[in-house]
This record gives sequence, C-alpha cells and structure tokens, in this order.
Amino acid sequence: MLHASGIDTGFDAARLAFVSFNLTDQGYNEARVGDFEQRALALAVRTPGVTSAAISKDPPMRVSLARTVLLQGQENTASGAGRQTLTSVVGPGYFQTMGIPLLQGRDFTFFETAGSPRSAIVNEAAAARFWPGENAIGKRLHFFGDPLPAEVVGIARNANYQNLNEPPQPLLYLSLYQYFFATGVVVVRTYNNPEYVAAILRHEMQSLDRNLLLQSESVERTIRESLWAHNLSGVLLAAFGILALLLAALGVYGVVSHAVTLRWREIGVRMALGGTGTNVQRMVLLDGMRMITVGITAGILIAAAVGRAVRSMLFVIGPNDGFTFVLAPAVLVLAGLLACWVPAWRASRVDPAIALRDE
Repeated sequence: MLHASGIDTGFDAARLAFVSFNLTDQGYNEARVGDFEQRALALAVRTPGVTSAAISKDPPMRVSLARTVLLQGQENTASGAGRQTLTSVVGPGYFQTMGIPLLQGRDFTFFETAGSPRSAIVNEAAAARFWPGENAIGKRLHFFGDPLPAEVVGIARNANYQNLNEPPQPLLYLSLYQYFFATGVVVVRTYNNPEYVAAILRHEMQSLDRNLLLQSESVERTIRESLWAHNLSGVLLAAFGILALLLAALGVYGVVSHAVTLRWREIGVRMALGGTGTNVQRMVLLDGMRMITVGITAGILIAAAVGRAVRSMLFVIGPNDGFTFVLAPAVLVLAGLLACWVPAWRASRVDPAIALRDE
C-alpha cells in the first residue's frame, strides 16, 4: 500500500478531473450527441481554472470497452487471428490533457469525421503485440464485424486503464468523431483545485440539458476509490496479523513455561551443582528457539508456495519479495525470543533448595 501512492500511472493525475454524461435515455440521435459534445467542450475551455480539455468515452482508470482486432492482410494467418483488445474512444487534445506522451505520429484532429478514413492510435504494448519489430505507423486494422479499416497514425505511451497494479496491456485509441457513443466524459486539466473546477463545469453543462444527470470527480479521487478494497484488506490483514502474532507469542510462552515447570527439579539440581542463572536461561532459550526455528522454516516454505494467491493485492513488489521474507521471520524470531525469555528468566531465579524440597 505504501508503494501504491508512487506508482507511475502513465498519465499526470494531478489537477485532472472529469464530468461524465449519459445521453442514452434522453433520446439523442448521433447528430444531437455530436452537437452536445461540441458545446460541452466549448464550455469546458471557457471555464475558469481549465488549462486544457478533451472528450472521451471512458473516465480515466475506467476503460471498459474491448473489441476483437484483426490485422489487415493477416486475417487468415495465425498472427492475424482476432484478439480481444481494450479500446478507448477519445477526441482531439485528449493526450495533451491527460499528460500521455505521443511517442510517434500525431494526435487525432477535428477533421476526422464519420465520412473520412478512419484513424487509430495504439499504445506501446499494442504496437509490440501486433507488429513486433516493425513500425506500427501506417499499419491497418479493423474490428470483427466491421470491415472498414483504421490506419495507425500514432503511438502513445503505456498507461493504466483499469487499475493501478495491472501489467502493461495493449489498448487502441479511436477517434471520437468516427464512432458513435451516447455516453462520455469531459476531461479537464486545471491549475487549481480540480474538484472545484469540475463542479463549476458540471453546473455550466447542466444548462445544456436540465434533464441530464451529470457527475464530476477528480482523477486522484478515482484512484483513491480504486484502492479502497486493497486498503480495507490491508487494514484487516494487519489487524489479524497482529492478533495472530500475539496469540503465537502467548502459545510459545505457554509451551515453554510448561516445559520449564516439568523440568523444575532438573533445574534445581543444575543450580545446586553450580549452574548459573545465565546457563539456565541459555538452556531454556535454546530449547525454545529450536521449536521456533522449525515453525518459521515451515512457514517460509508455505508462504513461498502460496504467495501467488496475494499477487493481485500487491503493488510494485512481488509475492516472493526478499525484504518481506527477511523482515517477517525477523519479527517472528524477536517475538518468539521475548515469549521464551520470560519463562527462562523465571527458571534462572529458581532456588535449588525450594525446587528440590517441592519435588
């Protein structure tokens, strides 16, 4: 969880916000949706505090559309078999607003309409997946059930599209004005509080249609919300871990104390024959540490075997992180030593005469 706040999302989430809209239930046709988007974008550009704005089908970190991609000319080959790929539909200026660098090629333009040749921008992972060792610029592809091809005009940097701990995954960007969707978001970059600016924009956009339900949110808040399950799991695991550690230490203390009680006469004899308290303490601690070493060794082996089960909850580090596998056993050894030390200290204070008389 400490690593999660420092993950590179592939875009600049600071001072980034969006206002989402859904025109599906309002009976908007394609022409009315296009008009609404243009007017909303004009309002966003004029909103105080906004430095850049763009329209996208999906909010940042919530890309939901995936389509089967076919490479032109390779439809009947193994390399050209259809592959399910995340797809995002964005308007001009989206990459500048999001802070996603275009590594090659160009951005979409307002001149790319439904009647013009289709364009696509791929991310690094998609370029490497579809055209390994080749330049993706100028390549053509189309979607299953849609024979019209799209030409790759740019390559964008990889980013996170659904969650923070996802591996780099291929994604295609399509031009907003060449594909029709009645839902979308206006993404804005601000130079002050993004939630405040987004709230102002939401109020301005409400004047375009009083019947619309608009929602505004900062991208940093979106990222925080995406971590709530991990945060909850982290808190619960920490609480249960502390409780388990206390119970384990109490168990070790009980076992060692019982063992000391059973050896009470032996300890008395050792002390009567000249054994020191330090010798007795060392003897009890070594016996306890043998038991602790067996348990910790078994625990390390089991944790290494089942660590993959928690991979989805981890950020940056892997399930077999070396630091964790050193720190956790060290804490357990320390707790075990403390649990053994109390009965060892009591054993070192045995009066030989009393121990032998009681026996």
